[in-house]
Amino acid sequence: MQWGDSTVAYTDDGIKIHLTNIGDADMNPPIYVTIYMDSVGANHIIHTDSIVTAIHVGDTVNFSFTINNLWDHSIFERIIVGINDKTEVFPYQQACDTLQRLRPCPIVSIVGSDILCKDCSGSKNTTQLSPTTGGTWRSNNPSVATVNKNGLVTARSAGTVTFTDSFSHCEVESEPVTVKSQPTPDIRIQMRK
Repeated sequence: MQWGDSTVAYTDDGIKIHLTNIGDADMNPPIYVTIYMDSVGANHIIHTDSIVTAIHVGDTVNFSFTINNLWDHSIFERIIVGINDKTEVFPYQQACDTLQRLRPCPIVSIVGSDILCKDCSGSKNTTQLSPTTGGTWRSNNPSVATVNKNGLVTARSAGTVTFTDSFSHCEVESEPVTVKSQPTPDIRIQMRK
C-alpha cells in the first residue's frame, strides 16, 4: 500500500490521521490501526482501533481517534501509526504501513513573576518555569539568572534573561525575565526648630 498526502496531527484528546491511497490496490475493511510511542513493538502500543470503511485507490480519508491521557503515557518523541488490512492482529506486521509524527514541543511559561530582585531574599529572587520535567533547562545569561533542572530560576545580577527548555527534537525559549537590584531606601531627616 502506498500513501500520498499523509499526515498525523495531534488534537487535544488524541490524533487525527489524513491519508490518500496512491497505491494500486484498495484497502478493504476491517482496517486495523495501531498507534505506538517512539518505536514499533508490543511494549510501545498506546492505542488500537479498527476502521470499517474501505479505502479505495485514489480515496482521501480522515480518521480521528480519541486517546485518553495521550500525554500522560510518558515522555515520548514521536507517534507511529501502523495501518494494516491483512490480519486482525494489532501489533505491527511486516505488511503494515506506517505514518510518523514527532511529539509537539511543549509550551514554556513563567509560572511566577517575570520581575526578580537580585538582593532580595525569599520568593522575590526566584521564579518558576514550566514544564518542570521532560527537558533540560538552560539560561542564556547565567550571570543574570540561573535555572535548575526543575525550572526554578534564581536571580544573580541586574539584567534581562531568557531560558531555553531543550528536548530531543526541539528547543523552546521562554519570555524574558528581568532582574533588578534591590531599591535603596530613600531616608530623609527633617529637623524642626
